[in-house]
Amino acid sequence: MPTSLKSRAEEWDRLIARLDKAGVPPDVRWRTLILYMRNVRGFYFLSERQKSEIQQLIVDTLKARDYTDRHYEEVVKRQEEILLGPHKEKLRMTLDESEGLLRDFRDLMLRKKGDVQELEVLTVGLVESEKSPKEMISAMRKAFHEVVHAMETDMADLTRISMTDALTQLYNRRAFDEHLSASAEACVQAGQPLSLIMIDIDHFKRFNDTYGHRIGDQALRVVAKVLLLHGEEVNGRPDAGRKGRYFPARYGGEEFAVVLNRTPLEEAAQMGETIRSRVEHYNFTIQDNSGNVLHEGVRITVSVGVARLDPAWKGAWAENLLEHADKHLYQAKESGRNKVCCVLEE
Repeated sequence: MPTSLKSRAEEWDRLIARLDKAGVPPDVRWRTLILYMRNVRGFYFLSERQKSEIQQLIVDTLKARDYTDRHYEEVVKRQEEILLGPHKEKLRMTLDESEGLLRDFRDLMLRKKGDVQELEVLTVGLVESEKSPKEMISAMRKAFHEVVHAMETDMADLTRISMTDALTQLYNRRAFDEHLSASAEACVQAGQPLSLIMIDIDHFKRFNDTYGHRIGDQALRVVAKVLLLHGEEVNGRPDAGRKGRYFPARYGGEEFAVVLNRTPLEEAAQMGETIRSRVEHYNFTIQDNSGNVLHEGVRITVSVGVARLDPAWKGAWAENLLEHADKHLYQAKESGRNKVCCVLEE
């Protein structure tokens, strides 16, 4: 037997021996499932969190020693949730955003329908007039170009709207996902650092319960304003957008994110502290619908997690970067809130 085939056979025998020792019955379905989950952990496109959950699922399955048909279906379902969960969440958010985009597109088409009808009326009027052919063609061409220009402007606005969070005017989750993925790939290829800041408003539910959702929305706008103004300082101009190295977005709910291209972790941590401090010292006044002051000097705080991309992750860069920043954000909240957490030597 060739050496390669012999080594494979020996490896297979060792795997079977381990399954026997773990008490896995000689059932093709169970042994195939466990070996598949074992191999899934090596897939480069999975995040560290997904790999950890798959590992835990294997451990729990072996500990349970329940190899019934019902438990088999439960393990398969749980494995699918781990592998597909992040994609389902993105799909749900995309569908929600697409619904709003379709409404905007419908309104746009209704407006354009009116413009086209006006162009038709103008055309008929010109044909029925006594103007020379040269004059008619000139007037029709001008009117047509005006309609086309208006449509191009509206389509540009529609593209911008589809990437903007309506409440805060920051980039939305869709724009964030696209930008983070593209930035991760570009920075790895160019050998440049990429850092990510995750920000969460402390005790936001309590704030909403105390002051109401309208005031809660005002708090979200306060954080967004701090992020936008800080972005102008870092990028050097207010309209840098995706071309600047500072990209602020509303990640979802009371959570925000800043993608920092060409920015090492230590500098990103300093920016996170600047954001935290400015939010903490921002005072705003709560007024009712009539303009009467209800509360003055209201303040909020945020917890901040910062991480940098590690090229050694070898794939799933955006997912792993997000996971590490989210982990540090959780540490900031667990250790008292209103602070910045990161690992400068990571």
